[in-house]
Amino acid sequence: QIDRQCRAGNWQKMISGDVYGKTLGLVGLGAIGRAVARRAQGFSMKILAFDVQWDARWAEDHQVERVSLETLYRQSDFISLHVPLLPETRMMIGEKELAMFRAGSVLINTARGGLIDESALLAALQSGHLAGAGLDAFEKEPPENPLWFSLPQVVLGSHTAASTELAAREMGRMALDNLIRDLS
Repeated sequence: QIDRQCRAGNWQKMISGDVYGKTLGLVGLGAIGRAVARRAQGFSMKILAFDVQWDARWAEDHQVERVSLETLYRQSDFISLHVPLLPETRMMIGEKELAMFRAGSVLINTARGGLIDESALLAALQSGHLAGAGLDAFEKEPPENPLWFSLPQVVLGSHTAASTELAAREMGRMALDNLIRDLS
């Protein structure tokens, strides 16, 4: 929003939202969910999480509270998805779930397209129920609905959140490590 205003020639100071002290809900607490949790702690965020393979020790060590999906949806200011696309996670966020979200919350999906009913999300954004969304994955990429490109409260990515030089080197290293392990 600030970038858009500056590019339009408006250099007036804006009052914006803050993440300090807000509640982050993580759906999936694998390697990426855990990395997000550690970063959120730097902003004094309260962290709620849901994962089917709960690691109680890690969660306790990192002050992450285990909750149901319904509780996570109702109590989180920011909800970030970190689960694979499986039959049981396909369309896990639909109209019913979005209605449970706290008014003014933000949904972030850097995981997989197909986790969210995109039509229901558009409706929740257009109605103002959700303050915004950060989306790096869509069921069909690029998304066909032109509304995604016109909503100012939506930040879009082309499923490149992990496309960095370091990530590419790490993927190569892991592939080589796996090959060596399998050949040993």
